[in-house]
Amino acid sequence: NAKESDAPRDQTREVRAGDWQCPKCNANVFASKSECFKCRTPKPAEGSMPATKRDASATKRDAGATKADRDRGRDSPPRRHSESDRHREREKDRQREKDAPRDSERDRDRDQNRDRDRDKDRDRDRD
Repeated sequence: NAKESDAPRDQTREVRAGDWQCPKCNANVFASKSECFKCRTPKPAEGSMPATKRDASATKRDAGATKADRDRGRDSPPRRHSESDRHREREKDRQREKDAPRDSERDRDRDQNRDRDRDKDRDRDRD
């Protein structure tokens, strides 16, 4: 743990929306904190921070997004599927293949019933 405490805490976490930069020591401070964790400097008023510091979180957040992603309102590129997602999809496909004969029989019965009902209605209208 001694090595972890030697690393600057503001560099171990990505900048998020609302985080602020201490004007005295330049540490990145969580949005929920009212003072800097390093030097105890109070959080500056919202309008007193330069726009570049306030918008740093948005710039970092958008770094992985393409222009098309941002145009669509996405902050990051589309999510890549994990191995477990692919496994889940393969299992669903296997189940669909297994259920296919039953489903086709159900569909055939449904269609026959519709045809029978349509024929009854047509015969009733003729009378």
